[in-house]
Amino acid sequence: MKKEKSSKTAVQMALSRTIESLKTEEERICYDPLAKDFLTPKYKILIQNKLLRNSVVKIIDQLFIGHHYYVVARTRYIDDFLQECIANEIQQVVIMGAGFDSRAYRFEKLKNLTTFEIDYPATQNAKKILIQNIFGTLPEYVNYIPIDFTKEKLKDLLLQNKYNRDLKTLFIWEGTTPYITAESVDDTLAFVTSYSCKGSSIIFDYILKSVLDRTCKYKGAKREFAYLKKTSEPFTFGIEEDKIISFMKERNFNNIVSVGSDDLKKTYIKNDNKIAIKEWWRIVHANVM
Repeated sequence: MKKEKSSKTAVQMALSRTIESLKTEEERICYDPLAKDFLTPKYKILIQNKLLRNSVVKIIDQLFIGHHYYVVARTRYIDDFLQECIANEIQQVVIMGAGFDSRAYRFEKLKNLTTFEIDYPATQNAKKILIQNIFGTLPEYVNYIPIDFTKEKLKDLLLQNKYNRDLKTLFIWEGTTPYITAESVDDTLAFVTSYSCKGSSIIFDYILKSVLDRTCKYKGAKREFAYLKKTSEPFTFGIEEDKIISFMKERNFNNIVSVGSDDLKKTYIKNDNKIAIKEWWRIVHANVM
């Protein structure tokens, strides 16, 4: 992604969260009442009524099979994991590649914790303007740290900005790893294990490595790879299927839990076989040893 441009993906994710949040409590998978405030005027037109919103979901699914429901199920899963970590008395939250993530503002208990949002400068600057529009000012408990993951080290920036390695920390890394290099992924995971205390956790999602060499057999993978290759946000990193446990163990994590489309469907989508979730995107969370 070009540093001077805010991420288009961040707005698109906010669109899916907005559409889902406008459903009834019984229907919706995730609830993010702030998502609509991150939309551009063009996208706001698409949410004006239920018919339009349903049409948008159908179009998204025709272009990228399982995309919408993966995004909203991922949001819900990470929300649930965050609440579990809060119950287990985490003391610090680091949201990496934050985009238009609104968790720091949606979850009341985060206001009592040290919270960091880390992202590309252009995307973060755009978000800060929107946050000021919503709340009138930037919350004092959120520490905004601009970073280019491909050129800068997380260690160098966090340790200079109030980060406390002795606090039990949750690292949230949503929708980021497919767009950075393997070296950047390893550097970030190494920071988590080297500069956070035992019992700290990380949750992130990733794509299968087979997507990158176009051998992935899951629906929609080849088409989306080809589409993104033409944009400023192409896929660049993946993990081999069925290798995530060994991948994380080799990087000094334990209590590793891997979640795929079948798990998300069973948990959040019941009695609707027509709904698709991307099979080649996965979520993993683990603890620091």
